[in-house]
Amino acid sequence: MQSEQTYKFNVKMSCSGCSGAVSRVLEKAKVDGVTEYTVDLPTQEVVVKGTLPYDDVLARIKKTGKEVISGQIVNIRQPLSLPFNMPIAKPLSQGFKLVTHPHVRFARPFHASAGRHDLIAAPDPVSHMRPIIYDDPPSQLPAPLLRHPYSLSEFRSEAQDDTGDHDLQFRLLRQQLDSLHQNFWLDSNTRFYAARDAVLASLPSTSTTRDKEEALSTFYQQWVMQEKNWTDNYTREWRNRNIQLITLSARVEYHKFKCRLADLFQKST
Repeated sequence: MQSEQTYKFNVKMSCSGCSGAVSRVLEKAKVDGVTEYTVDLPTQEVVVKGTLPYDDVLARIKKTGKEVISGQIVNIRQPLSLPFNMPIAKPLSQGFKLVTHPHVRFARPFHASAGRHDLIAAPDPVSHMRPIIYDDPPSQLPAPLLRHPYSLSEFRSEAQDDTGDHDLQFRLLRQQLDSLHQNFWLDSNTRFYAARDAVLASLPSTSTTRDKEEALSTFYQQWVMQEKNWTDNYTREWRNRNIQLITLSARVEYHKFKCRLADLFQKST
C-alpha cells in the first residue's frame, strides 16, 4: 500500500457551489484512501491527505468540471540519521557481475594471495546507484571481538591488533557511506519523479509539446532551489565521511605494509 501523501491543488472555484462539489467528491473518496481534506474558496486551494495516488485524486477533482490550474505533492522530509540500512543484495543470477579489485596488482609484490573480486550489480532503477558486495579478506580481529555487541573502542586490550581494528572500522564506515548514497538518491529521485509527473498531469489535455517543455523548465528551476539546502547537507555529510574513510584506509594499508616488510625481513634473515 502506498504511504500517506499530501497533495495541494489550485482549483478555479467561483462560488460555494463549486467548493461544495469538490468537497463532495473528496468526501466520497474517503472510502478509497483519502483521510482528510480542506477546500478553501478564498484562496482557491484544495489540500488532500491520504494513500490514494495523486493521479486518482486529480481525476476526481476534474470530474466536478472545475479547472485545476496546478497541483503538487507536498513532502515533509525527515532528516538523515544513522544507521542507514543497506539495500537488499540481489543474487548473482539477478545482475551482479565480477569486477577485479583495483588494488590487487599493487599488493602482489608484497603478498602472494589470490586476486579479489567485488560483485557489482546494474544500477537501481530509481536511485541509479550500483549495489556492491565487497569481496574482502577475512578480518584479522579475533573471533570473540567480531561478535562483540559494543563499539570497537570499548574494552580494548593491549593485545588487540590495530590493523584488524582499523580494517573493521573501515568496512563498517564504507557500508554506511554506500547506504547514505542509496537512501539519499532513492528519496530524492522518488520525490522528483512524483513531482514531475504531477506537473505534467496538471496540464490541460490540449497542451502542446512546447507547453509541456515550458512547464517542465519552470519546474526544474523550482526543484533545484527547493532542494538546495537538502543537497548541500548531503554533500557535506558525504565529504566528511569520505575524509574519515580515506584516513582509515591509509591506516589499514600502512599497518599492512609494515607487516609485509617485517615478514620479508624475517624471511631474509
